[in-house]
Amino acid sequence: MDMDPKDRFHRHFHDSVALIREKIGELENVAAVGGERQDAIEHILACLTRLSNEVADASHYLPAYDQRTCQEAIKALREQFEKVRATFKPKTRFQFKNRNGVPHKPFPASECDGENSNSRAGEMRWMPVPSSNGNDIPPPKCEDPLMNLPGLKPAPAPKNYNAVIATSTGIRKPSFSTVKEINIAHHSGLHIALPGTAAAATSSGTVTELDQCVVDMSIPTISSGVPAPLPFRSLALKNIKNSLIICGHVEGPVHITNLKNCVVMAMAQQVRIHECEDVTFYLHVLSRPIIEDCRNVRFAKTPAGYLTEKQQLEETNLFDQVDDFKWLKATPSPHWSLVPEEEVIQEPVWKKYLVGRIGPAKVEDTLRAFGILGKDT
Repeated sequence: MDMDPKDRFHRHFHDSVALIREKIGELENVAAVGGERQDAIEHILACLTRLSNEVADASHYLPAYDQRTCQEAIKALREQFEKVRATFKPKTRFQFKNRNGVPHKPFPASECDGENSNSRAGEMRWMPVPSSNGNDIPPPKCEDPLMNLPGLKPAPAPKNYNAVIATSTGIRKPSFSTVKEINIAHHSGLHIALPGTAAAATSSGTVTELDQCVVDMSIPTISSGVPAPLPFRSLALKNIKNSLIICGHVEGPVHITNLKNCVVMAMAQQVRIHECEDVTFYLHVLSRPIIEDCRNVRFAKTPAGYLTEKQQLEETNLFDQVDDFKWLKATPSPHWSLVPEEEVIQEPVWKKYLVGRIGPAKVEDTLRAFGILGKDT
């Protein structure tokens, strides 16, 4: 039975707010060098804007009260974000002093400060007030605007999705709806396709220890609907053989280690490849790919069907500008090459077996269509 659109949106909104709160809480631990903190700040701003737009888009079925509650929650998040962001600015040395020349101590933080504070810099914070019987009057209770949304229940306990994948039949479609990161590990002979509901878990991803698998993670990063698509912040692939991996969109780096006889497709800011052999990469990458300790790795463009209009028209794809850190000679590196035009997997093949929908083919048929099976596997 399908969930009511209001309930589905409330759950998505609640999960999105929790994820943004976590990202804000992690800001102080992000390095300021190399633009990493600024990238994290811009990502949070984009998430806030996207969430605000989603509330506006849902106005035709959300009651006015729910819309106001969502807007208040977003406002509280923005204020929390700006408060944390302000701590990164250089502090002035000017301080008020009392008559004894001792700087005033700041007011202690109240219970309302922090995650759900609506206070602004410069406002008086709540201090306990002694009552006539000597007991302190407690500060006012701060309520989370989200708790006014109807039908919300405590978030379910994290699920072991790898166990679900292992015991399911047919195409595995793990939702990853109760976790914040995607982890796919220790599988063989499976076709795994993440549905759109996994968008809430794309803060980072790890795919390890696979053999003869097809893994398509593109849907939650490119498809439209609720929840909105959300690129991975980062992605790691490790210890995979004889498999087809569709990474989807990644805002940050993709780290790839110890892959053998695979095909990998990714759109990313950066791709770093280590200890790979007989792997073909279909990339749309904004910085030069880096390889190290690799043999017979090949590169081609990501199929146009996976790219946005901006990526196709405005971005420069550096898939063919590979740096080999283990080949410092002036001559071309023998460890990598471009895929010959006649061997590039054409658009109809990607559309038939992947691109957001699952065809009738078995895993073996898909791997054979991409040239993975039929080799010495």
